[in-house]
Amino acid sequence: SGSWDKTPKLWDVESGRCLRTFSEHEGGVSSVCLSADGCYALSGSFDHTLKLWEIESGCCLRTFEGHTGTATSVCLSSDGRYALSGSDDRTLKLWEVATGRCLHTFVGHNVMVKSVSLSADGRCALSGSYDRTLKLWELDWNGEAPAASFMLSQVQQAQEALTRQQAFNRSL
Repeated sequence: SGSWDKTPKLWDVESGRCLRTFSEHEGGVSSVCLSADGCYALSGSFDHTLKLWEIESGCCLRTFEGHTGTATSVCLSSDGRYALSGSDDRTLKLWEVATGRCLHTFVGHNVMVKSVSLSADGRCALSGSYDRTLKLWELDWNGEAPAASFMLSQVQQAQEALTRQQAFNRSL
């Protein structure tokens, strides 16, 4: 880890004062993100782990283990139920925050995954790598996805569907 700081810190933007230090990683911290409600932080580290922190208390609530390299990028879903991480082990991992369980490992980059992001609706992930690619991943939720409610649908011929869509577009 060398001279890398192993303790994520929370800073007051106006005063520049350190409000809280989070100190349970064994390696330097490589990535952090805040939950949408600002109550939690997620960090990724050279120690190959992710940690979920409660901002108010500074307590580590959960450690996510499974990468075989540095967790280079982390992201929380907008509802805080899922976490996504990228690693220099060339994978992305989708985690269930409540249990710390890895739901899926995505393989496809040839070198380190440098950046990850989740779509607002939680259906897609985007990753960037030093292999000069961006990859868009459709998340497989195994029936757990926040999905639209069921509705009755009817099978239509393609031409009929196109005619109805054109009529709908005209009426807008």
